[in-house]
Amino acid sequence: MYLSRKWSPDGLTRLGKGVPYRWVYNKYYVDELYQAVFVEGLLKLARFSALFDLRVIDGLVDGSARVTTLISRANRVFDDWVVDGAVNGVAG
Repeated sequence: MYLSRKWSPDGLTRLGKGVPYRWVYNKYYVDELYQAVFVEGLLKLARFSALFDLRVIDGLVDGSARVTTLISRANRVFDDWVVDGAVNGVAG
């Protein structure tokens, strides 16, 4: 397909350093837009996800471990004093 001389690369260069030339020279700023939206956006999402995992998810896991430990200690005390105490009391 034939391009007119006005829209050929040489023709755009002759237009000078105006906005159309700058846009074409910088490839319509696609790389800058891609960097800002996808690369930086995904990096921010990854940082947020890591922080959420560190603070919320790990906090829930650690908290459930503490609750389980406390329940098992209470169960041990109940078993030692109430259940074994009742059995030993009946045996005595």
